[in-house]
Amino acid sequence: MDRVRASTRILLAVVAVAASVAWTGCNAPQGGAGACLCESAELPPPVDTTLMAYLSKARAVHHEADLLEQDQRWADAAARLQSLIATPAPGGGTLPEVQEVLAETFARVAEMRGRLGQFDEADKAVQEGLRRAPAGSYFEGHLFEVRGVNEQRRAERLAEQGDASGARTAREAAMKAFERAVEIQDHVVDRALAGDGGAETK
Repeated sequence: MDRVRASTRILLAVVAVAASVAWTGCNAPQGGAGACLCESAELPPPVDTTLMAYLSKARAVHHEADLLEQDQRWADAAARLQSLIATPAPGGGTLPEVQEVLAETFARVAEMRGRLGQFDEADKAVQEGLRRAPAGSYFEGHLFEVRGVNEQRRAERLAEQGDASGARTAREAAMKAFERAVEIQDHVVDRALAGDGGAETK
């Protein structure tokens, strides 16, 4: 997690591209068996430019966080990401694309808080992210991965402070989080390999 978050930028770009796909319409001739009658064809809604603007802003904010992270300015990076979370979102924040962006943003906030040793605040960010992440998705699995990393950091900090019992508890929490992350991502991969991208598991 020390590297620049290229995966996040790619992820957000994919979400934006998916949202921008526009239907080109029916060009088949009218009449005849099996012909497409454009007058009666159900047209999809137009591209939501408000959603596109939100996703573009999200990518820009994550780029800013990348730069701050490169300079190890964890608190500034977390604050910048929090500003995105506070932004009013299209559809009241309930659109799938928005939920995914928020889930990933909370994951990054949790990561920054963990680097700062703010472990309770980090776990609150993970919990908020899990409220947005689709069940059985990469986003959910990534949040559990981040929780595991932070609990591992907490264990190391407590061990340095001589709190053996607390360190042991944190290590156990880290192991459980990693196991859950692996379980979820296994399902994600299995569904993709089976050609069943839509099923959910919790």
